[in-house]
Order: sequence, then structure tokens, then C-alpha cells
Amino acid sequence: LQAITKKHDCTLLLDIAHDFGCLGETGRGQMEVQGLEDKSNMIIIGAGSKVLATNLGYIATDSPAIIEYLKVFSTAQMFTNAVSPIQAGVGIKTLEIVRSEEGAQIRKVLMETVLYIR
Repeated sequence: LQAITKKHDCTLLLDIAHDFGCLGETGRGQMEVQGLEDKSNMIIIGAGSKVLATNLGYIATDSPAIIEYLKVFSTAQMFTNAVSPIQAGVGIKTLEIVRSEEGAQIRKVLMETVLYIR
């Protein structure tokens, strides 16, 4: 899909809410599994309610134009659900676990369980 979107000068929107932290050797999800290193034409969105165990949401892009657009036109949504310090701390700690050896072991057991159930 990325090659097609680049060929036609389009943006690829990826929702990684369900695979981030669960798939890939380091937990980066389908982006890692598919080898998507070039993020120049992507908007990446996700929710922290899955792996991060908090109400964080995120949008990431390398495009300065998209970042500026979101700053200008998304202010009503930006301030509707402020993240408390405890939620931010939970998200940070969970990211540390995802990136650790413990996280790798959890992903390994998860994948073994998924394959067993299939």
C-alpha cells in the first residue's frame, strides 16, 4: 500500500491501536512486521486504551503541513480529555515494558497462544 500511495502522491493512514505492543520483535506492530521504516507519506494513529492501559490517543506524522493543519483545526478535540499525570505515568511505564525483555517474552507467549488457538 505504501508504494501505491507514494506512486500517486497520496498519504497512507495507519491505525495501529490494535497491533502496537503486540506484534513484531520489538512490539512496533504491523509497521515493524511489514518493514515500514519510511514514514514520509504516513499518518499514524492509535489509542492507548489497548496496550498502554490508559486513555491516551495519538497522531504521528512527518508532514509539517499535516501537523500545522491539526494544530489549527483540531483544538476542540485536543482539550476535551486532558491526560492526568497518573495516566501519563502509566503510559510511559507500559512503553518501558513493551520495549524491554519482559515485553518480548510477553509477545512470545501471546503469539504462541494465538497460534495454538488457531
